[in-house]
Amino acid sequence: MLALLVFIIAAVVVLSFVQFPPIGRFQVKEIACEGTAYWEFKNGKIIQNVPLGGERGMSYEIQQIGTYVKDGDRWLWVTPSGERFYIKITWHSLEVSNLDGSQARKYPRLIAFKRAAKRID
Repeated sequence: MLALLVFIIAAVVVLSFVQFPPIGRFQVKEIACEGTAYWEFKNGKIIQNVPLGGERGMSYEIQQIGTYVKDGDRWLWVTPSGERFYIKITWHSLEVSNLDGSQARKYPRLIAFKRAAKRID
């Protein structure tokens, strides 16, 4: 039993440092008053989903805010205006930093997200 516990702890520690391809949804608390705003990384695109409020069945404003590409052994976020940021994704978070490594910010991964956003046109 102790061996299993040690194995699980070791696996969690190792997975905290392993980088994954940029795929998934990451919560962005700074841009929503109600609901859960998030960035979704999928098929080379970065989509921002911001809840518009209301009752159950909340609608989202959906906007592409960039793309991501592999640059050597690192991943880059490229904004529509051409700005570039390094991104690092682990099993539990997304880290975004300037190319010089400064101003790194972490965003938690949304593990169990119940519904996909509804598109607002």
